Amino acid sequence: MTETPDVSALRTELESAAQGLPYVSEADYPFDFVSYPGTAADLAPERIGAVVGRPGEEAREVTLERFFQHHIENVDPNDPVGVAAAGRYQALRDHLRERMPDVRVFRIGAPQVECYLIGTAGGGLAGLHTTAIET
Repeated sequence: MTETPDVSALRTELESAAQGLPYVSEADYPFDFVSYPGTAADLAPERIGAVVGRPGEEAREVTLERFFQHHIENVDPNDPVGVAAAGRYQALRDHLRERMPDVRVFRIGAPQVECYLIGTAGGGLAGLHTTAIET
């Protein structure tokens, strides 16, 4: 998919906001920018798998708040690195919400869970992808 100027700007913003922030689970994975052809109607658990190239797999939806909860709210206040990172995760979450008010979070697969934080942008769908390991 050729990126529109709006999607290119979103890519730059999200990559900058997510730079150096891993999604922490049983293994740490980076956030990657993704974009797909599609519409707001595709932002549904029964349709998103086909959009992201995983047709027939069950997608589970969680809220953006729940997705980032472990990284923002469950931080040891005595861990200065964790506290600093929590602020960056919160800024990333808020930026996603601000730039894509319809952002949705879908989780596909297990125990390797592919996580897609996707909303509408530039006439298609765009956002971030990461992986969580949950055994």
